[in-house]
Amino acid sequence: MNLRKTVFLPSMLLLGAILTFSCHKITSPNNSNPGNSATALWPLGYGNVWYYNDSSFSDTSAVITTPTAHYLDTISVITQGENSGGLYFYGLNNPNGWFGTGSYIAVDPTNTSVYEWDSLSGEPYYTFFETASQDGTYLGSGTDYTTNPACPITSTQYGFASTTTIGAYTCQANIIYTVNCNNVTIETTAYYLAPGVGPVRIEDYALDTATNQMYLDYSQTLTSYNLAK
Repeated sequence: MNLRKTVFLPSMLLLGAILTFSCHKITSPNNSNPGNSATALWPLGYGNVWYYNDSSFSDTSAVITTPTAHYLDTISVITQGENSGGLYFYGLNNPNGWFGTGSYIAVDPTNTSVYEWDSLSGEPYYTFFETASQDGTYLGSGTDYTTNPACPITSTQYGFASTTTIGAYTCQANIIYTVNCNNVTIETTAYYLAPGVGPVRIEDYALDTATNQMYLDYSQTLTSYNLAK
């Protein structure tokens, strides 16, 4: 069961639809594949594999977050494709984790951005992660008016220059805040990437409407990885 896609698909569709500041459209191929580098923000060589421990939680009180599931998770690079904008997309297999199966990832030639493309259907891709020169750098935002027209939802992405140590990895962070029409934060998603390694940890926080407090709803933490190239 792909728990992440089951639980969090609406918010990811929102991000793909609204963060138009970073959207591009795949057109025609070229031979640029900067993701296939040992120093890339996310090294995306064919056959590379990352291993994770994932957890899902439920909020049982205003303070305590109780794990409801722990399971192993693997991301592997299985296919690839190109575009005329200089981005070389790699297909991922992540059936139990955050990305699911069928997502495509590319690293910008400047090695400052990672892009996610949800499918090969021709939909635009969007910024999954971007480096920042200072903490709290605004990276972009957009509003979803279709899911609930009576109360639109807005997501805003920020980058941080300060690094965070997670296990043996030194990571950079992006955080996405999603608020409703009443300016109440209903979801917060944090991505931690280590250059030359890739995603080290993903945290997704949800609003407990009973207590009006955020709680950790899902986490994905890297345990090891193997770069085939």
